[in-house]
Amino acid sequence: MPITYDITKDSFYLRGQAKGLEQGIEQGIERGREEKIIAMIRNMLEKGSDIKFIAEVAEVTQKYVRQIQKEMDKK
Repeated sequence: MPITYDITKDSFYLRGQAKGLEQGIEQGIERGREEKIIAMIRNMLEKGSDIKFIAEVAEVTQKYVRQIQKEMDKK
């Protein structure tokens, strides 16, 4: 007679799922923040703001702002 075990009811399995869910939520929040910053940088560039000013406001490097500007120029 085979022994069966429902892993979905195991406490170690459930804790692992909870950790994975928490990590997924954190990654989603971080991705959302990054997308919001990129959108802000794009808007400021479109309005003609200075790269140094944008970098200070967005709390990123000037190099990062220039990179986004180059991507915008390609489109």
